[in-house]
Amino acid sequence: MSIKTLLASTAIVLAFAGTAPLVSADDTTAGIGADIDNRRAEMNDSMEAWQARVDEHDAETDGVDDAVDSAWAEVQAAWADVEDATEESWEDASEAFDEAMEDLEEAWDDATDDDSST
Repeated sequence: MSIKTLLASTAIVLAFAGTAPLVSADDTTAGIGADIDNRRAEMNDSMEAWQARVDEHDAETDGVDDAVDSAWAEVQAAWADVEDATEESWEDASEAFDEAMEDLEEAWDDATDDDSST
């Protein structure tokens, strides 16, 4: 192979490499971080809505400790874990929060005869 041929093939490889988009680890983790931030914002909205419902429920029941209050306490604990979650612990914290919310919805339905899922 001549030097001229070798240089020509190297130039082609370099030309293709120069047009390829560069993706760094920061680019992929930034996408994950944005997804987590969006999901965390949705969870926060849900927490605010449920806080109002639970406060109203407590006012109507004179603050009697019941299944709703217990389930709400579990949601609040799961929310604290969500707020402190890192990318490595996000999935577990998110799943625990979703499970606690499901339990709260069930307790709410049982206590109020309100099926909010329909």
